Amino acid sequence: GEYILFVNNDMEAIAPDWLDTLIAPLRDQPEIGITGGRLLFGDRTIQHAGLVFSDRTSLAYHAYLGAPPEAAHVVMQAVTGACMAMRATDWAKLRGFNPLFLNGCEDVDLCLRMKRVLQRDTLYVPDSLLIHHEGKSPGRGRFVLPNRWIFHKLWGDTLIPDDQSVYRDDGFRAIGYTSNDTWLAP
Repeated sequence: GEYILFVNNDMEAIAPDWLDTLIAPLRDQPEIGITGGRLLFGDRTIQHAGLVFSDRTSLAYHAYLGAPPEAAHVVMQAVTGACMAMRATDWAKLRGFNPLFLNGCEDVDLCLRMKRVLQRDTLYVPDSLLIHHEGKSPGRGRFVLPNRWIFHKLWGDTLIPDDQSVYRDDGFRAIGYTSNDTWLAP
């Protein structure tokens, strides 16, 4: 096929045209290499509205996690592999997911390689809307620490912190971080 879609087995579509909406930028914008949808928790708050990096760690985090479901349409450095699409030709050129990762960080690595190798952006597509019943797959977190260590070794020195600029473009700023949340203020 022309496109490859990655979607977790714990998704529930809300928007009937979510797939066409997710793929449209890949058809119409050659500078876009990967697209990712807006994912909501069961309570309809944001689970995924793109991934951002801070200047405090080499690990990406979910922008607007737990916020109301509205979020900006922005170019990001990465989106989650829970729901992402790309051209099959780009997948082949990048040789797929990096086999060093075991069910974690491979999605962010793929997005970063898309930019580094093919000079194509990653786009968060908020109109591609799904509910993500996150964490329902058994054994999901078994390799978290080794994956994070590998990711840091591969990307830690080259990452560009972008959370403040993403929030600033939306009229916010990060004023604090905890292990689970980023505190935003207007």
